[in-house]
Amino acid sequence: LTICAWVRKLRTDGYPYWFSYSVPDQRWEIAMSDVFSDYGFSDYMFGKGLGTRLTIKEGEWYHNCMSWSQEEKTRRIYLNGNQVNSQGTEDNKLGARGYVLIGNRPNSYGHGGHDYFNFAGELY
Repeated sequence: LTICAWVRKLRTDGYPYWFSYSVPDQRWEIAMSDVFSDYGFSDYMFGKGLGTRLTIKEGEWYHNCMSWSQEEKTRRIYLNGNQVNSQGTEDNKLGARGYVLIGNRPNSYGHGGHDYFNFAGELY
C-alpha cells in the first residue's frame, strides 16, 4: 500500500490531518498529517505514530508518501522522494469496511472530525 500527495499547508495552528482511513475497530487505522510543525510529516498506522522530524514550512510544497508492506512487515515515510523514516509493523493486516476521509481525521468510525483537525492548504 502506498499513499502519496503533494501537500502545501497554509495553517500553523491546530492538528491538521490530510488523509485518514478508519475501520470499525480502529478509528485511525491510517492517518497522515503534519500535526506539529517541529515534528514534520507524520503518519499513524495500526495505532502507532511515525514522524519525519523535519521542519515543514507554511506555504511550501512537499511530496509526502507513506508505504506499507505486509510481506516485509515495514512501513516507510518519504519526503520529496527520499525515505526519511521506517518502522516494523509486526504481523498486522489492514482492516476492511473502512472509510477514507480527506482533509480531517474521524472522531469515531464513519463520522467526520473536529474543525481543529481540518487540513488548511492544498493537495495534489
